[in-house]
Amino acid sequence: MTRSLLTSTALLAALVACDGEAPPTEPADPPAPTVAPTPLSADDLKGAQAVALVPSPVEMHRALQRAGVAKGLADRVPSRTMAMDVDDRDRVAVRTGVVMADLMLTAGNAETSAISAHIKTIRAGVATLGARPDTLAALDDLDARVSNDAISRDDLIKELDEMAGSRLPEIEDQLGERALPLIRAGSWVEGANLVSGALLDKGDFTHSTALLKHPAVVEYFQGYVKTEGREIVDGDVLVQLETSLATLDEVCAKDVLAEDDVKAIHQATTAVLELL
Repeated sequence: MTRSLLTSTALLAALVACDGEAPPTEPADPPAPTVAPTPLSADDLKGAQAVALVPSPVEMHRALQRAGVAKGLADRVPSRTMAMDVDDRDRVAVRTGVVMADLMLTAGNAETSAISAHIKTIRAGVATLGARPDTLAALDDLDARVSNDAISRDDLIKELDEMAGSRLPEIEDQLGERALPLIRAGSWVEGANLVSGALLDKGDFTHSTALLKHPAVVEYFQGYVKTEGREIVDGDVLVQLETSLATLDEVCAKDVLAEDDVKAIHQATTAVLELL
């Protein structure tokens, strides 16, 4: 589980940052990372990928609970099979990121069988991408404890949080720089889709701005698809991603996100996910 799950959810975590209604005793949100204007160099992208000033999994779930959408997210995860034994490793990376978002955002409320299935799929993905045996063993151990009800949901979220804070070293070397932006992209798109869909279901957009307005994240991916991503991402996916990013960029420029903006985010991310 090490860094493959954790650093890949950095930008996903930014999507569900603690909102402005947090008690004053909680630390304030850190400032958004500075991202250079596009086009970005390889060094710029590498720096952007190292985003660390983001909420932890525990904070993610607190923010979702405050918005009243934490329980609804699990119901929004579609029944699907993400094949991880294909030759297209780039597509495997994106799919792995999608399922990571499913796990991270629904760990507190999804059925045990669903949590186990997410972990197994993530394991298959990172195995295809070259994760070492110790990483795979950590995923196997977590899956066993979840399947046997040997870990509570609160403890599962806390464990994911501890991993995010302490196991950040080796997975980048295992999976390589090519895979990580694609994993992050999958996590980000799926996370935004689930959260925006849950807000639409609830019909309450009080927390929309706090949960979904993150222009630095959009800017990062716009820079990526204009540089390294242009040679990596499949043509149809790239075109749709650019279109969706343009929509999201326009939405994130607004001071407050209303119902129509949440609908635009949901439609834009759905269009990308349908191509995976």
